[in-house]
Amino acid sequence: MPQHVGRRGQGAGDAVAILIGPGGPTPRARRVLRGRLAGRCDPHRPRRADATGDATVRPGPGVLVAILIGPGGPTPQVELRDFTVGVSELRSSSAPEGRCHTAPKGKARFVSMLRSSSAPEGRCHSSVSRKREDPPPLRSSSAPEGRCHRTPTTYGCPRSRCDPHRPRRADATPPTPCPTTPRHRCDPHRPRRADATLFELGFCLRRGAIVACLLPTRPGIAGEPGGVSLHASHSEVMVQKFGGLVVVRVAARSGMLWCPYGVAFQAGRSGGGCMWAHSANVLGRRQLLSDHARSTAVLAARFAGEFGAGELGFALGLFHDAGKACRLWQEGLLRAEVHGGRVGVPHKELGANLLRGVAGAAAMAVHGHHGGLTSPGELRALDPGDAVRGRDEVEAFLGVLPEAEKVLTGAPTSLLPAGWRRGNTVAEMGVRLAFSALVDADHLDTAAHAKGRSGPRVRDDVDMAVLRDRFEAARRDRLAGRTGSPVDAVRERVYGQAVRCAGDAPGVFRLPAPTGSGKTWASAGFALHHAARYGKRRVIVAVPFITVTEQNAAEYRAMLGADAVLEHHSAVHVPESGAARWAARAAAENWDSPFVVTTTVQLFDSLFARTPSRMRKLHRLANAVIVLDEVQALPLRVLTPILDALRVLTEYFGVTVLLASATQPSFPEFDVWRGLRVRDIVENPRELFAAMRRVRYEWWLNPRPTLAEVGERACSHEQVLMVVNTTADARSVFQGWKESGAEGIFHLSTRMMPAHRRTVLDEVRERLSDGRPVRLVSTQLVEAGVDIDFPVVFRAFAPAEAVQQAAGRANREGTLGTDGLVVVFAARDMSSPAGYVLGSAVTAEFFGPRGDGMVRPDDVDALDRYYRTLYRRANAEYGTRAAEIQRNRKRLDFQSVAEGPERAMGEVNGRDPALAFRMLDDDTVPVAVTDHDGPTPAAALIARLRREPEQAGTVLRQLQPYLVALPKRLLQDPAIAALCEPVFGDLYEWTGPYDTDYGIDTTSGSEREVW
Repeated sequence: MPQHVGRRGQGAGDAVAILIGPGGPTPRARRVLRGRLAGRCDPHRPRRADATGDATVRPGPGVLVAILIGPGGPTPQVELRDFTVGVSELRSSSAPEGRCHTAPKGKARFVSMLRSSSAPEGRCHSSVSRKREDPPPLRSSSAPEGRCHRTPTTYGCPRSRCDPHRPRRADATPPTPCPTTPRHRCDPHRPRRADATLFELGFCLRRGAIVACLLPTRPGIAGEPGGVSLHASHSEVMVQKFGGLVVVRVAARSGMLWCPYGVAFQAGRSGGGCMWAHSANVLGRRQLLSDHARSTAVLAARFAGEFGAGELGFALGLFHDAGKACRLWQEGLLRAEVHGGRVGVPHKELGANLLRGVAGAAAMAVHGHHGGLTSPGELRALDPGDAVRGRDEVEAFLGVLPEAEKVLTGAPTSLLPAGWRRGNTVAEMGVRLAFSALVDADHLDTAAHAKGRSGPRVRDDVDMAVLRDRFEAARRDRLAGRTGSPVDAVRERVYGQAVRCAGDAPGVFRLPAPTGSGKTWASAGFALHHAARYGKRRVIVAVPFITVTEQNAAEYRAMLGADAVLEHHSAVHVPESGAARWAARAAAENWDSPFVVTTTVQLFDSLFARTPSRMRKLHRLANAVIVLDEVQALPLRVLTPILDALRVLTEYFGVTVLLASATQPSFPEFDVWRGLRVRDIVENPRELFAAMRRVRYEWWLNPRPTLAEVGERACSHEQVLMVVNTTADARSVFQGWKESGAEGIFHLSTRMMPAHRRTVLDEVRERLSDGRPVRLVSTQLVEAGVDIDFPVVFRAFAPAEAVQQAAGRANREGTLGTDGLVVVFAARDMSSPAGYVLGSAVTAEFFGPRGDGMVRPDDVDALDRYYRTLYRRANAEYGTRAAEIQRNRKRLDFQSVAEGPERAMGEVNGRDPALAFRMLDDDTVPVAVTDHDGPTPAAALIARLRREPEQAGTVLRQLQPYLVALPKRLLQDPAIAALCEPVFGDLYEWTGPYDTDYGIDTTSGSEREVW
């Protein structure tokens, strides 16, 4: 005969248990909350109950597990982390010996609706545990006389058993009709197993019902009442529908307790709950705010630990999404999940507001972790009253992350490393790197959740000694397999000196080696040996031109392995707000490889940027070796902030810098480098330059020829390289050669995609090796670092460093038996970019014919005088732009550094980009070439990018060989703009013709750039 459950003080907080019989689950549960919840199981369904056989359940403090018993399959177990309550065991006669069901312990009340396919239409299972007192026993006809099943709520595990030989009918207390019975439905067509989880429920409730609520007591405080009072009155319990979802909110003493999707939510300081950071991923699961905050904190601490700011990184990660504890944000997340779009509720302010006391200016990292760093004024504008204890969102955040409270107890600015107080630009660099550590950690953890991974994937640090040994082995193999050269002895000497200097203490080094002396290998050898000796995490090689990046990256990949080398020079910029923001995250590189090859434009534009995607990689600079190849090409207008940043990185952030160039600039003369020790790797540069002289110069300056005359004379040589200053001149010379019917003519400029340029260079090298005619006209991209060897070089008049670099392509291997020829010409109709004017004028003063003699561009003493004069006349150190950038850096005004200061009435007139940090003043846009004698691989990549923008990172890396950078101003020409189809961010697809000889032709405009 069924036994009814006796009522003991039914009212708010009362509880009933679930009866689990050997023949099947018979939950008859009732919750009295000024109204009752009831649930039934279909008595006609199969009576087999499969209790958990999963030995991975580990009851213990901090774990709360909800159990659903279903008739046709294993019991799903839903683990809710972050609850500081214990657990106890609930045994069932269907569980094998030694196994148990786990349920919340007596220190918590828990009400949840768990849907199962064993429940009939419109019914549900309800599981309840209660605080303090045990629930009443539930009798069943299958239980022996005097025995019962019960839900334990105290420590220990009950040992009562049901007689397995009794009839398989379990009749617990009959349900009482309930006006608030949930109306969620179970799919009758689902497999007959228990298939509900707390993370996958979507109820349709009557007003006043409660889906789930968890109100644990605050641990460690004796006598404090646990949780808050709950009432089902319409004034205190509110139900809102958003499409098919329902949010239940319950008024609470210390905040709002609300329960989306039937998942327990916790208010105030009651100990923890399911508060979301991100919407459902590919597995249909949301991410807990506490999980995301802790994972981000751990990663950010790891990244920032490289520069002694681990505690700061942890705090930034823990607090960065504190604003998501706001009720409106959580509701917005549910709306966005159903209807699409953005949450629409800002969440950056709360964490920044809470942290600004202990983190100082570094709290800007939290404030800008989506939109970018701004200025301290943004922090000062925050209302301190919005971050005081007692406010709903503050209490909710500290409730789910109680460890955050300890962070806030520190002294003012206590999280900032002591070294950051030694100078404003030191603090500025520290904030930049801390911001980078935060956004990289945030992006990694968010991406892991979106892809359904258990955690973020972070590449382990590579043992640099292994890479060093791999490089040395590859170098020996290459030397053994190549034909000897007269300059090999000099190269071996330079390499040996570089490796010996690698043992010196970290700092700033110079490699003043002439062209052709093996700087590529010597600089890499120094970097790898130094990194292995001093525990540096990576080597970053930055070169001025993409062509050099491509060549060097290929060389290093062949020697170190493709998995060890990252080539990064993509110029695609993606908006970091709006619909493209997730694609921006996917496209951002974080330089997690041990050997990175990039451009100086990518490196320094990122270093002085302010947005997350541009700065995500910056923390990788800490404790790294940075090799700046062809350092003479750094733009004068921003040289002061670059040099200051390099000094700060070496003195405070564990960086070693190597400056490699055949024409070493006089950087120590700048005030920002005064007192800085700069060590030369080469012991006697003058002797080395003298030993490497293998060309003679001819100056064709007076009378000045025409460009056609120069081209005709150059074409008279069987093998010749002609270097001009602009793409227009290169195209003009090439067309003249083509009309003359000359054999073996080639053209190079950056209007050709990298894959095309590589093909041309390969064919040129083959012809040079075979002794066949080869005539190449190129812009200056061929000068710096391109391994090519002509007997004759013609160079348009240019600054001294450019002339010397071009001369390095003549008789490079010293195999002619005589000196190579370098002709420096000044055609009266040639064009030059504006940036060449001053350098060319100073070059004319110091180099070339002088009376009865001549001063060569590789004269070390003349180069030193040249650079000093050039810097003084250009006002490179104290120019308006450099001074403004430095002033804004010291004020920690990141936005003014990156975008320029506000003009008068800035809200109307905007910012002045002429005073912003920019490596290139002429903005460019990347254009993908999808057709060159048939579709290129870029065609499929562009289609994939349009179809799957979330794969931007992978696709853009693969697109690099097919991108051409066009001046942005060219797109103002309607004829050219019509041929550029927008793809992604500022990436375009070129739909016009692509010439086999010189690539994209935009001859409609006047082009006077160095390309």
